[in-house]
Amino acid sequence: MEFKCSFGNLRKLQTIFNIFLFVLLSFL
Repeated sequence: MEFKCSFGNLRKLQTIFNIFLFVLLSFL
């Protein structure tokens, strides 16, 4: 159960990172 929770947090982090990368590339 704890692994599933940490996996969910990892997915959320990756989504935020993807958005950040997209914004960064947009400004370049």
